[in-house]
Amino acid sequence: MADDDDEDDEEEERTKQRKINSPADIALLSEEVDQKKQEKARVARWKDQVQVPATLRQSTVQQMDSRWSRFKSVLVVPDSISKRDLKEMVHVLFDEIGIQSLMVFPEAAAAAFGASLPAACVVNIGHESVSVCCIDEGTIVPNTKMLMPDGGKDGEGLFFELLQLNVN
Repeated sequence: MADDDDEDDEEEERTKQRKINSPADIALLSEEVDQKKQEKARVARWKDQVQVPATLRQSTVQQMDSRWSRFKSVLVVPDSISKRDLKEMVHVLFDEIGIQSLMVFPEAAAAAFGASLPAACVVNIGHESVSVCCIDEGTIVPNTKMLMPDGGKDGEGLFFELLQLNVN
Protein backbone atom coordinates (compact mmCIF):
# COMPACT_ATOMS: atom_id res chain seq x y z
CA MET A 1 0.00 0.00 0.00
CA ALA A 2 2.89 2.35 0.78
CA ASP A 3 4.36 1.57 -2.65
CA ASP A 4 1.13 2.77 -4.29
CA ASP A 5 1.35 6.05 -2.38
CA ASP A 6 5.00 6.50 -3.41
CA GLU A 7 4.09 5.86 -7.05
CA ASP A 8 1.24 8.38 -6.81
CA ASP A 9 3.58 11.01 -5.37
CA GLU A 10 6.15 10.39 -8.10
CA GLU A 11 3.47 10.63 -10.78
CA GLU A 12 2.16 13.91 -9.36
CA GLU A 13 5.71 15.29 -9.32
CA ARG A 14 6.24 14.35 -12.99
CA THR A 15 2.90 15.96 -13.87
CA LYS A 16 3.86 19.20 -12.13
CA GLN A 17 7.19 19.28 -13.98
CA ARG A 18 5.55 18.88 -17.41
CA LYS A 19 5.23 22.14 -19.30
CA ILE A 20 1.77 23.18 -20.41
CA ASN A 21 1.93 25.33 -23.52
CA SER A 22 -1.56 25.20 -24.99
CA PRO A 23 -5.18 24.25 -24.26
CA ALA A 24 -4.53 20.98 -26.10
CA ASP A 25 -1.82 20.15 -23.53
CA ILE A 26 -4.30 20.81 -20.73
CA ALA A 27 -6.90 18.57 -22.38
CA LEU A 28 -4.33 15.80 -22.90
CA LEU A 29 -3.14 16.06 -19.30
CA SER A 30 -6.74 15.99 -18.04
CA GLU A 31 -7.44 12.88 -20.12
CA GLU A 32 -4.34 11.15 -18.74
CA VAL A 33 -5.40 11.95 -15.17
CA ASP A 34 -8.91 10.58 -15.83
CA GLN A 35 -7.48 7.37 -17.29
CA LYS A 36 -5.23 6.89 -14.27
CA LYS A 37 -8.16 7.44 -11.90
CA GLN A 38 -10.23 4.86 -13.80
CA GLU A 39 -7.34 2.39 -13.68
CA LYS A 40 -6.93 2.87 -9.92
CA ALA A 41 -10.67 2.38 -9.39
CA ARG A 42 -10.62 -0.79 -11.52
CA VAL A 43 -7.66 -2.19 -9.57
CA ALA A 44 -9.38 -1.37 -6.27
CA ARG A 45 -12.53 -3.22 -7.39
CA TRP A 46 -10.45 -6.23 -8.37
CA LYS A 47 -8.65 -6.25 -5.04
CA ASP A 48 -12.03 -6.29 -3.27
CA GLN A 49 -13.30 -9.11 -5.48
CA VAL A 50 -10.14 -11.17 -5.18
CA GLN A 51 -10.18 -11.00 -1.39
CA VAL A 52 -13.62 -12.63 -1.23
CA PRO A 53 -12.26 -16.13 -2.01
CA ALA A 54 -9.50 -15.65 0.58
CA THR A 55 -12.15 -14.82 3.19
CA LEU A 56 -14.23 -17.83 2.14
CA ARG A 57 -11.16 -20.05 2.23
CA GLN A 58 -10.65 -19.18 5.90
CA SER A 59 -14.09 -20.46 6.84
CA THR A 60 -16.25 -22.85 4.82
CA VAL A 61 -13.98 -23.45 1.84
CA GLN A 62 -11.39 -25.12 4.08
CA GLN A 63 -13.93 -27.83 4.77
CA MET A 64 -14.70 -28.22 1.05
CA ASP A 65 -11.16 -28.22 -0.41
CA SER A 66 -11.41 -31.84 -1.50
CA ARG A 67 -14.77 -31.17 -3.19
CA TRP A 68 -13.56 -28.10 -5.15
CA SER A 69 -10.90 -30.16 -6.89
CA ARG A 70 -13.63 -32.16 -8.63
CA PHE A 71 -15.26 -29.12 -10.26
CA LYS A 72 -14.79 -28.23 -13.89
CA SER A 73 -15.82 -24.66 -14.73
CA VAL A 74 -16.76 -22.43 -17.63
CA LEU A 75 -15.78 -18.79 -17.19
CA VAL A 76 -17.74 -16.40 -19.42
CA VAL A 77 -15.78 -13.14 -19.71
CA PRO A 78 -16.53 -9.79 -21.38
CA ASP A 79 -15.18 -9.50 -24.91
CA SER A 80 -13.11 -6.47 -23.94
CA ILE A 81 -11.46 -7.94 -20.82
CA SER A 82 -7.79 -7.17 -20.41
CA LYS A 83 -5.27 -9.99 -20.26
CA ARG A 84 -4.22 -8.83 -16.80
CA ASP A 85 -7.76 -9.12 -15.42
CA LEU A 86 -8.28 -12.50 -17.08
CA LYS A 87 -5.00 -13.78 -15.65
CA GLU A 88 -6.06 -12.67 -12.17
CA MET A 89 -9.45 -14.38 -12.47
CA VAL A 90 -7.85 -17.62 -13.63
CA HIS A 91 -5.35 -17.40 -10.76
CA VAL A 92 -8.18 -17.04 -8.23
CA LEU A 93 -10.10 -19.99 -9.66
CA PHE A 94 -7.13 -22.35 -9.82
CA ASP A 95 -4.98 -21.27 -6.88
CA GLU A 96 -7.45 -19.82 -4.37
CA ILE A 97 -10.55 -21.93 -4.99
CA GLY A 98 -8.78 -24.99 -6.40
CA ILE A 99 -10.99 -26.03 -9.32
CA GLN A 100 -9.85 -28.92 -11.53
CA SER A 101 -10.20 -27.39 -15.01
CA LEU A 102 -11.43 -24.23 -16.66
CA MET A 103 -12.76 -23.16 -20.05
CA VAL A 104 -12.70 -19.43 -20.80
CA PHE A 105 -15.47 -18.31 -23.13
CA PRO A 106 -16.06 -14.76 -24.51
CA GLU A 107 -19.59 -13.55 -23.75
CA ALA A 108 -20.44 -12.90 -27.41
CA ALA A 109 -19.50 -16.48 -28.30
CA ALA A 110 -21.57 -17.70 -25.34
CA ALA A 111 -24.57 -15.71 -26.62
CA ALA A 112 -24.25 -17.24 -30.09
CA PHE A 113 -23.82 -20.71 -28.56
CA GLY A 114 -26.89 -20.18 -26.37
CA ALA A 115 -28.94 -19.25 -29.44
CA SER A 116 -27.61 -22.37 -31.29
CA LEU A 117 -26.04 -20.24 -34.00
CA PRO A 118 -22.71 -21.21 -35.56
CA ALA A 119 -22.25 -17.67 -36.91
CA ALA A 120 -23.76 -14.44 -35.62
CA CYS A 121 -23.34 -10.72 -35.23
CA VAL A 122 -23.77 -10.14 -31.49
CA VAL A 123 -24.91 -6.69 -30.32
CA ASN A 124 -24.65 -6.16 -26.57
CA ILE A 125 -26.50 -3.03 -25.47
CA GLY A 126 -25.23 -2.22 -22.00
CA HIS A 127 -26.10 0.66 -19.71
CA GLU A 128 -23.08 2.79 -20.66
CA SER A 129 -21.89 1.30 -23.96
CA VAL A 130 -22.80 -0.87 -26.91
CA SER A 131 -20.45 -3.58 -28.18
CA VAL A 132 -20.73 -5.35 -31.50
CA CYS A 133 -18.70 -8.32 -32.70
CA CYS A 134 -19.04 -11.12 -35.20
CA ILE A 135 -18.81 -14.78 -34.24
CA ASP A 136 -17.94 -17.66 -36.55
CA GLU A 137 -17.80 -21.23 -35.25
CA GLY A 138 -17.48 -20.15 -31.63
CA THR A 139 -14.66 -17.64 -32.06
CA ILE A 140 -14.65 -13.88 -32.47
CA VAL A 141 -13.76 -12.91 -36.02
CA PRO A 142 -10.61 -10.71 -35.90
CA ASN A 143 -11.10 -6.96 -36.43
CA THR A 144 -14.87 -7.09 -35.97
CA LYS A 145 -15.08 -5.89 -32.37
CA MET A 146 -16.55 -2.41 -31.96
CA LEU A 147 -17.27 -0.52 -28.77
CA MET A 148 -19.52 2.53 -28.91
CA PRO A 149 -19.86 4.88 -25.93
CA ASP A 150 -23.64 5.24 -26.22
CA GLY A 151 -25.65 2.81 -24.15
CA GLY A 152 -29.04 2.19 -22.65
CA LYS A 153 -28.83 5.22 -20.37
CA ASP A 154 -28.71 7.47 -23.46
CA GLY A 155 -31.89 5.86 -24.78
CA GLU A 156 -33.52 6.29 -21.39
CA GLY A 157 -32.65 10.00 -21.44
CA LEU A 158 -34.17 10.38 -24.90
CA PHE A 159 -37.36 8.56 -23.90
CA PHE A 160 -37.63 10.68 -20.76
CA GLU A 161 -37.40 13.88 -22.83
CA LEU A 162 -40.06 12.57 -25.25
CA LEU A 163 -42.35 11.75 -22.32
CA GLN A 164 -41.86 15.23 -20.91
CA LEU A 165 -42.80 16.74 -24.28
CA ASN A 166 -45.98 14.62 -24.44
CA VAL A 167 -46.98 15.46 -20.86
CA ASN A 168 -46.75 19.22 -21.43
